[in-house]
Amino acid sequence: MAIYRYRARRLAAVIATVVGLIGIVATHPSSYEPKTQTPPTTDVDPATPLATDILEKLAVKGRAPKTGYKRSEFYDGWPDIDGCSLRQRIIKRELGASAVLATDQCTVVGGEFDEPYTGAHLVFQQKSDLSDGVQIDHVVALSD
Repeated sequence: MAIYRYRARRLAAVIATVVGLIGIVATHPSSYEPKTQTPPTTDVDPATPLATDILEKLAVKGRAPKTGYKRSEFYDGWPDIDGCSLRQRIIKRELGASAVLATDQCTVVGGEFDEPYTGAHLVFQQKSDLSDGVQIDHVVALSD
């Protein structure tokens, strides 16, 4: 008997919710009508400086000295996961289907990559004198 009361209350709650939603939609038809987009305005206040003008005023300085930096204080190497370096796994993921693996099936020795910031198409190939596969550190300097 108690289970029927529970089901009846539950059914009543569902019906009340549906009726409430129908009432909201019926009384506010603008809530489901598509809105027309207004084109963006291109009016620029002449008193507002352009970003390029502000950038030209910035002082450009040389590189800061690398005093006291020790890589080992921040990082002591890539961890191995199932026998493969996490670094190699990330490179393989980023190169996707174009990734060429060495015989150990861990080390990436080549592949192609569309650089997302510049749109440049990069092709990586292991040089014969390198033993660590794709040298991504040569593309983005490690110290940067």
